[in-house]
Amino acid sequence: MSRLDRHPGHCMLCDLDKDIRNIDLYIIGSEGFNCCHDCEMLIVKQITTIRSMISGAKREVMLRTSRERQEYQKQIKRLRESRDLTLEQGTS
Repeated sequence: MSRLDRHPGHCMLCDLDKDIRNIDLYIIGSEGFNCCHDCEMLIVKQITTIRSMISGAKREVMLRTSRERQEYQKQIKRLRESRDLTLEQGTS
């Protein structure tokens, strides 16, 4: 029997006797984490939510950086146009 096979045991998360599986989450010691299918799916949902939040935050930073870069380029363009206008007025 593989450690990935389900077998009767005690779920370390919900604290019930159910069919459990040892997964590679080394939270307590180095023996992995024994949990039932329902608790395993809760863990997967939490990890998915965290990854989604991180992805959203990265996307927001990229958009903000892009907007800031565009605004900076507009300011530089306005400054150059203003400088060129001042130079033209000075030579007239």
